[in-house]
Order: sequence, then structure tokens, then C-alpha cells
Amino acid sequence: MRPRTVVFAMLAVIVLVAVAVTVSILLQESRPGQVELAEFSRDTMATVMLAGMFPGAEQPPLANPIGIAWDGEFLYVAESDAGVVRIFDAEGGDAGVIVIPSASSVASAYPSVVAVADGRIVVVDNAADRAVVVDAEPATPATITLTLGSSGQAPGQPTAVTYAEGEFFVADAADGTVKVYDTGGAYTRVLGADAKAPMGFSAGLAVTAEGLVVTDPGAGRLIVLDPDSGERVVLHEGLHMTPRSIAALGDGRMAVLDALALRVAIVDADGMIVDSIDEVSVPSGGLVSPRGMAWVPEDSRLYITDAGTGRVMVYGIREAR
Repeated sequence: MRPRTVVFAMLAVIVLVAVAVTVSILLQESRPGQVELAEFSRDTMATVMLAGMFPGAEQPPLANPIGIAWDGEFLYVAESDAGVVRIFDAEGGDAGVIVIPSASSVASAYPSVVAVADGRIVVVDNAADRAVVVDAEPATPATITLTLGSSGQAPGQPTAVTYAEGEFFVADAADGTVKVYDTGGAYTRVLGADAKAPMGFSAGLAVTAEGLVVTDPGAGRLIVLDPDSGERVVLHEGLHMTPRSIAALGDGRMAVLDALALRVAIVDADGMIVDSIDEVSVPSGGLVSPRGMAWVPEDSRLYITDAGTGRVMVYGIREAR
């Protein structure tokens, strides 16, 4: 092959790549519903701020948004009353919808909790008391690839779910335990069954450097379990009235949503409150009925579903000092 031909071929490849990248950027920027999110001002000492919300005021609200998860590119929001999982980019741009098929015993699905799992999402469907796995792509309807525990030991009343290191962790309010399933959906073990002070209804699970963190709103506490043995590692009591969902912030801190107090407490590894998102710290960004949270580390932003307003509230949180 002539040198000139090689050069032309290389230039053609470069041009094609540049065009593909440009088209990708333009498509991302043109997603409907995107909002402009605010940044911290250089002259402020505030540690938390309202960055924005979506859908915007000119758009219809979401139908009871509850669960939310981030996969590094997209947000997945359980729009419970619509029976779907909505997909958004980090600016609230509409990236599609996943319609959750209903179980044969009910008229429609009621997705309440969602977690990402290696290119898939796992959804708690409260209408049928099941945890199902579908591909993380728009689909009408989606194809259910797994139902956790379908081969035995399915959760009786799943209320929270998370995924880490190839395993699904599902909080089961039927017996106050956390059931664990492998990547294929098969039951492997149960955590918390032998606790002297059993866990109750849990609406939040997160795997952190400490272990598996479980919210126990009935007792106003956070429980940290060894994810392998189920041994209780840490117990944080007396700091949260009704801790619902939680999000690991990646620097030893956690965001803990206190549903009764309508606030989010930022706690350190010792469970001590070091900051807060509420009507005092963020006067223009109060919460009406907060339900789920997702942390986007790339932008240091916390996304909170508010069922009361039908919107996703977005807050900036400064890095720990």
C-alpha cells in the first residue's frame, strides 16, 4: 500500500471518529427536558446548595417518583404510579423509559426501588412483592431476565435493594432480614436472621467501606453488617428519627434521608452528623416528601426524588475537608 493511501486512510478514520463524537455530543445536548444546574459560587462558604430540579416548572411532574439510581451515565427513576422506570441524564434530559411488565396476579407493576447492576437494573415491584432484573435500556415493555429467588427463598416483602461485587442484597420486611442472591438470581444466604434486636422495615441499603449499611426507621438507627457473614459490625443509634434511604458519598461520609424530619443528614464514618440539607441550610430547596437518593460523584451532586412535588431535587455537596 502506498504511503499516501495510508495517510488518506488514517485521515478518514480520524474524520469519522470526530464526526461520531460530535454527533454524540449534539444528541446529548439536545435531549428534551434538560435543565441548567447551578454551581457553588466562589464567594460562598456554603457546604450544601440547591443546584436545580427536574422536570422543569413548564413540564408535568413525575407520577410518584420514589427510587433512583446512577450508573455513571444515566439516572434511573422509579415512577411508581406510572409503572415505569424513567431514564434521565445528569441534567434531567429525557433518555427513555423502561416499562416494567406486571405479574400475572396484578393489573400493573409498582416499581418503588431501583439499583444498577452491571448493565442491568434491579427493580422492587411492590405490586407483586418481587425483585426483578431487566436490561438498563429503554423498552416498552422490558423483558424480565431474572426474578430474584425464583428458584427458592424469594423475599416475602422486598423493600430495598442494592448490588455489589456480583451479588444482589434485598431487604425483606417479611422477616426483618437481608437476603442475598448471586448474579444469576439464585439465593445464597441470609443476613441478620440471628440478631438479638431484629431489623424491621428497611427502605435503604448501601455497600460501603464499612460494610452493608441498613436503615431501620422503626428503631431510628443505622445497622452495619458484614456483607459475607452478616455479623453486626457497627450500630449507629439516636441520630436519625426515621432514616429511609442512604447514599455513600465515597469519602467515608453517607447521606441519610430522614423522612419524618424532611431533611438529609450528612454523617461521617462514626455516624456523627457533620452537615445537613433542610429548609434552614437550603431555604429555597425544601423537601415535601423525599423518598430516594443517588450520588453522582463526577459532579459532587446528590439527586433526591420528591414524591410530594413529582420532581428530582438536585443538591451540590462540597467535598469533605
